[in-house]
Amino acid sequence: MMTDHTAPGPRPVLTPSDVRFDHAVIGVRDLDRATAALVAAGLRHCGGGEHTGRGTANSLFALAEGYLELLTVTDAELARAHSPNRAQVADALADAAVAPLGFALQVPDVAQAGAALEAAGQAVTGPVDMQRQNPDGAVLTWRNLYVGPTQWRTPFPFLITWDTPNDVVSGPEEPALQCLDLAGTDDAVLRTYALLGADTAAEGMLLAGVQVRWSAAGTGLEGIHLTGRPPAGPIGAGLDSFLHWT
Repeated sequence: MMTDHTAPGPRPVLTPSDVRFDHAVIGVRDLDRATAALVAAGLRHCGGGEHTGRGTANSLFALAEGYLELLTVTDAELARAHSPNRAQVADALADAAVAPLGFALQVPDVAQAGAALEAAGQAVTGPVDMQRQNPDGAVLTWRNLYVGPTQWRTPFPFLITWDTPNDVVSGPEEPALQCLDLAGTDDAVLRTYALLGADTAAEGMLLAGVQVRWSAAGTGLEGIHLTGRPPAGPIGAGLDSFLHWT
């Protein structure tokens, strides 16, 4: 039976004023090579750093709103020992050189959002305290909340609240996120999206101003579509399988 994307859902616990797109994440084995590929394509690099004690590191690129994150494993043993979510990244990159992982929505308080989702019958995990140390020594802190048991390779976004200001400066001159391709939809997934404040749209759902399209195969995030300023050249390092300009 086909899932009815237009069927009425539960009353949302998050409203458009509560939530906005924060970032999308692609896992890469070779962070330097992937970073160079996106710089060559014309995206504006905004730094990144080590996730303290977690065995991972990232590289960040500004979008018109939010940013794109490249995530790599620097110490697979540490990542797997740290948590199931870090182990997911290590496992994904053991299987593939490039792997789309997930995306985040920013909310004012992940603890309040989590309590509201749980009260509506949606299982969550967290909040989880996070931090990153930049090459200049600056430490950023934030809290994550996972919709369901895991952060990655799931049809759901995770929620984020920044405790220190995010250091990525977005701007209208940057490419904009137009659409995310996600796999794994069913009635339970659509109910969760309704709780998160998603509206039905022609080809899927609209959440935090981002079009979500459902694909038939795969697990979780399968594609990221950008619009606006076109790339300066081909997107290399295997990223072109998942990152598209429209």
